[in-house]
Formats: sequence, C-alpha cells, structure tokens
Amino acid sequence: MEKTKYSNLLIDGYNLIHAIPSISRFIGSDLARARELLLLKLSAYAIRNQVKITVIFDGKPGENAPPSHQPGLNVIFTHGEKADQKIKEMARKIPDKKNWQVITSDFDIRFQVDGLGLKSRTSQEFASELESCTRPKENRKKKSLNQAEEKKITREDRDWAYEVFLRNKKG
Repeated sequence: MEKTKYSNLLIDGYNLIHAIPSISRFIGSDLARARELLLLKLSAYAIRNQVKITVIFDGKPGENAPPSHQPGLNVIFTHGEKADQKIKEMARKIPDKKNWQVITSDFDIRFQVDGLGLKSRTSQEFASELESCTRPKENRKKKSLNQAEEKKITREDRDWAYEVFLRNKKG
C-alpha cells in the first residue's frame, strides 16, 4: 500500500464513502451522517499527515450544502453538476500537478487525470490507509498486560520460585 506523499489530495467524496464499510452503512438511512463521519476522518488524516484535502460531493440544484469547518479540508458540493465533471475540471486547472493526488475508483476520472500528469489511487486503497491512520491507538498499559499474560512459565521457573518462597518463609 502506497502511503500518501503528496501535499494535496482531491477526493471523490461519495466514492470514498462507499469504500469504507463503517461509514457506508449510513448511506441508505442517514447520508448527512455518512458525510460527517468521512469529513471527521479526513480532517484527522489531514492534520496528522500535513496535507490539504479537497473533497467533492454531488449536489442537487438549489440544495443548500451544509458548511464544513473541519481543519485541513475544503469541501465542495456541486450544484447541478456531477462530482466527476468537477474533479476533471479542477484537475485540468491544477498548476503544480506533481504535488496532487486524485482519490477515486472511477476508471474514467483516473484515466483522464493520469493523462494530465496527476497521480491517482482507488478509493479502496486510500480507505485502507485512512482507516489505519485514524484508528484510535491501543492503550499501551493494556497491551503490556496482555503480553504478560501470554508469557509461559516453565516448570523450572515455578520450582525456583517455590524454593525462594520456602527459603523466605523459614528466614
């Protein structure tokens, strides 16, 4: 899995939501929640990796997009335009293409942006990195206790400990 080494990411928002099972489960019941969860993860990723992220979502004409104030993110809702078209349009206008990567599983978008000199990754590849990067870190004390439980005590160790116990009991 290729780690992100770009300073800017251009992301097909709904495409990425579908690639993350913990978020995609909200698509049928609460799409706003799915977007919110994705933006929280992306903001944490942006801060941790010091990248700027632009996320594009499809939007219906006249629909008011909820404002996003997540650090490190620029969120764009298209109005009457497909996110795919907006991504292609933005990709054409990027002056410093070597510092950008496009995240989408849409073959047509990837083919076009690769042809423009940008790099691209599938949403599934990036989702894997995003999930591992934004997963809460394991409690170190808990881990050391589990490791201690896994250590096997040999019969020799047990006999030695018992002898020490008996000596200390007599003394």
